[in-house]
Amino acid sequence: MKMQPPVDSIIPPVNKANTPLDSMTASSPENSFLNRVDVLANVSLIPSTLTILFACIIISADEAASSSLHTNAVWFGAIIAYFGVEVRSDAFFERLLWPTRYYNTWNPEALRQIMLLTPMGGPLLAPAVRAIDEFMHSGLLLGNGRGDMLGTAFFRDIGQKFKIYASKGDKDVERPNEYEKMRNMLWVRVLRLANVHTTSNSSADTGSATKATKGVSAKRIVYHLTLESTPGKEVAQSDQTKIPAVGGDVGNIHLRNVVGVVCSEILAMAIGVFVAVGHKSLFALLFFIPFMLKTVSLLFPIRRRPLQNPASTADLKDKYLYELSREHDNDDFMLIEGPSHLLYQFCRHYGHPSRTNPGIWTSDRTREVISICLATAFALLFPIGLVVSVWADEKIQWIWLSYEAYATLAMYVFRFFGGAMVGTTEEELAKGLEKGNKVALLDEEGKGVIASLKTWVVGDVAGGVEKMNELVKDWE
Repeated sequence: MKMQPPVDSIIPPVNKANTPLDSMTASSPENSFLNRVDVLANVSLIPSTLTILFACIIISADEAASSSLHTNAVWFGAIIAYFGVEVRSDAFFERLLWPTRYYNTWNPEALRQIMLLTPMGGPLLAPAVRAIDEFMHSGLLLGNGRGDMLGTAFFRDIGQKFKIYASKGDKDVERPNEYEKMRNMLWVRVLRLANVHTTSNSSADTGSATKATKGVSAKRIVYHLTLESTPGKEVAQSDQTKIPAVGGDVGNIHLRNVVGVVCSEILAMAIGVFVAVGHKSLFALLFFIPFMLKTVSLLFPIRRRPLQNPASTADLKDKYLYELSREHDNDDFMLIEGPSHLLYQFCRHYGHPSRTNPGIWTSDRTREVISICLATAFALLFPIGLVVSVWADEKIQWIWLSYEAYATLAMYVFRFFGGAMVGTTEEELAKGLEKGNKVALLDEEGKGVIASLKTWVVGDVAGGVEKMNELVKDWE
């Protein structure tokens, strides 16, 4: 059954055509990602600049003003707590519990943004309580193997649904009339990030009903992503010479993950060294605690399910098409095509925490408990620091409060300027698609997935519905 155009399509349509890029005045694929990065890169400098100026004023204050500074420090700490407690994004704890995905880059610009925007030394009580609340309501505190990881900081549910289409003549696949939940589908988040405005067969596909229309109502993009398995190193190496490759985010901790974590707390550690050397104060330890906690997450990472090889070559030939639901009016249109075994894993088990390894220190349950304890420790970090700072020297108090002010400002930039995906696997894959419409996700053995993307720009929602009907026509 074909998708029905929305009710507002009875109004004379405006540019339903699959408009070529230059007529839509959209940015090129080379510039779209870079433009977004430039905005975030420039804005990310604001918190550090303001905080450095503020800290310099405090440090240079004379002794006569010290008593006043001591009194005002208490009020300033309360203000930081008020403005910072709710703004922290829940993505900080997803980063903490999945470092192989959220620190998966060697890009210098991404590492710089990680350094400026992702310190976890600020007020984290509210997101930490939400994370722990999710653990409790999901049953993860009931014991070994109990509860569900999906929908928590361990394995976030993206809230997307899909409908299955199979190749014509394939009678075995069940075709549900309703959309099914997609769980933590990696490629959906990649498409949400990939601001690709290229066109494929754009002008040639224009329907007779849309040729005469002009203007734009609300531009939408129709994405058609195709996934293919790479069988081994030989194929992967030959493809890497043509398309960009991104390292896998399931498996062992790699050097790039460690570098990302170090970058995220390097500013706090630099301040800690300054306090320890310049002021000979044990209060410097407070600046190293976030990195120490993140190091524990690297030493005891959650084991996750990797991609499984197909049982036979027949699984590679069995092609499915997933049509993604539009959860909001401003969503674009998405289709994902590929072998059935591949799409099913990405929609169900890929990246899901493993809960089968027995033992004591290395068991999956031990890693879960350690991760929950880490979330609790970050919740208590700021309140403990606020209390301990009462016994610190006045200037050390203001150094710490200046850092907390910086971390709070960085939270706002992180949350409202797209910092949640900085340095992630999704961002690296989206970057590859924007540059050349093709990218590979490969594990240590060179096996993985090659993704290729086609897009069409349409002038309104009705035009997107029409293009989707055209694309799924051969699959019904």
